[in-house]
Amino acid sequence: MGAAAMIHSERDETAPLHESSTKVNYPDLDTAKLLMAFLVVEIHTRPLEALDIPERIVEGIDVVAVPFFFIASAFLCFRGLSEADFSDSSSCASIRVRKTAYKLLELYLIWTVLYLPITIFGDLLYGKDLLHGLLAFVRQTLFVGENFCSWPLWYLLAGFVAFALMYCCLRSGVALKRVVGLSFLFLLAGYFIMVVAEWSDAPRAIAIPVGIYEKLFVNTRNGLFEGFFYVALGAFFGTKHERFEAMPFVYLLIGLIFGVVGCIFINANAHLPFCACAGTCLFLLSIKRCGPDLLPHVGMRNASTIIYLVHMMFAVVFVYGICGGVNPDIHANNADRLLLYFFSLGGSALLSAVVIQLSKKSPLTKRIFGI
Repeated sequence: MGAAAMIHSERDETAPLHESSTKVNYPDLDTAKLLMAFLVVEIHTRPLEALDIPERIVEGIDVVAVPFFFIASAFLCFRGLSEADFSDSSSCASIRVRKTAYKLLELYLIWTVLYLPITIFGDLLYGKDLLHGLLAFVRQTLFVGENFCSWPLWYLLAGFVAFALMYCCLRSGVALKRVVGLSFLFLLAGYFIMVVAEWSDAPRAIAIPVGIYEKLFVNTRNGLFEGFFYVALGAFFGTKHERFEAMPFVYLLIGLIFGVVGCIFINANAHLPFCACAGTCLFLLSIKRCGPDLLPHVGMRNASTIIYLVHMMFAVVFVYGICGGVNPDIHANNADRLLLYFFSLGGSALLSAVVIQLSKKSPLTKRIFGI
């Protein structure tokens, strides 16, 4: 699932076009990003899967992680912009959004290459020959956003698609409110496709096109059916940031609790309003404390990105290297889930400390990790 990224298409310190050039910091947002990265590791390792009730509670919470990252990325990109700024393709606003999209695409391509040894290892586990492995790699890379155990990368491709859609809509003169409405319809359409895909008696008129879609794109966890809405929402918050930064704390807390309770007891799906409500309120709570005089938690911010990108590499090492797993389904192997979680998180955190230090002297390292 993804990533969360949070990947730094985002700038936590922005210089709005229509305001003072003073940078604004969001230290609580930096902290929240790190916590969301921890949740992403949990999503991919499922340390509590054997415990029914705790697992259900955690699933109702961790579903907000990726929507949170989408919203945060868009908010920080669009903060201080207005719809009128996109009338010219050479405007600062247009350039900023294009750079965000390109950076996400660049990171996706870089990390697809870095995960290539794991992809090849997965092909060997599945017994694929060279041709089938190559065809699967092309389809997964172009249309799905992930290969064997490179699950975090779908966020990068989805983010690129979502920001590109936002750019095209705004450059075409579509009002931002209408973009949010349109993207919400796509969000619900994504859920509808999932329902039809699991409906054994679905009418052929809808089952056939959904089946074709599934053959190509596998699922609706992508930039059109999921990322588009959350990025549009973040962009809307960014252009109206003063209004949303001032929302009463208690209202946001109630909305967060309502959304999480709905995810736990009704349906924990990123395409449904419960998740949207929880992710939105959590994000708005994280930006309430802001200002140029507040110190950003840069280390947390960078660590969240690195942990998000590399944790599945440590998971593969633990399951297949240390525990001797042979099943291509990583979760079907005999590996302690709790140890898997702490090994993946701990190894990623230690690597992030090293990378952060290296990045201070190496522009290439900063570019590879998007920090």
